[in-house]
Amino acid sequence: MSTGVFDLFVSFRVLILFLHVLAVLTWVGGLIYQVIVVAPVAGKSIASIASLRIALGCEARFRTVMWPAVGIALFTGLVNVMNVWNSLRQVGASLPAAFASLLAIKLLLIAGMVVLQAGQQFVVYPKRLGLAAQVMPDAVALPTDLAVWQRRAFWLHVATVCLAVPAILCALLLRG
Repeated sequence: MSTGVFDLFVSFRVLILFLHVLAVLTWVGGLIYQVIVVAPVAGKSIASIASLRIALGCEARFRTVMWPAVGIALFTGLVNVMNVWNSLRQVGASLPAAFASLLAIKLLLIAGMVVLQAGQQFVVYPKRLGLAAQVMPDAVALPTDLAVWQRRAFWLHVATVCLAVPAILCALLLRG
């Protein structure tokens, strides 16, 4: 390999890693923001319908950023794994058992995160939106059924963040 091609390959790997980290930070950072800031405001039993609608609007804006970030994270993660496999193949080595095990754990955690997030975004969020539309603008407290769905949304976000922490730990261990 000439020096120019090698530099281009290294630059590509750095770009892919940068995009991967940026996408994961966007996804997980947005989830943490949802758990710490948005959900507590909207989940209070004395929350006004106006604050709930603001929170639902924040979630809608996050959704437009989150799913592309998830897609970029998954694609760049696949490219990173292919780069590792290709590098090992070139020197005639195979994946170490510990690496393969950590990678499998990380992939299972990420699959769980995607499933939980999809459930929250495509089942729980529309239900909350529909229930919020039925509440009168001058309501002082949230109806019981809406409060239940608010708690479900909160706990789905918390569970997703709880899966993100060990997934990030696995990623750090995989990087060596």
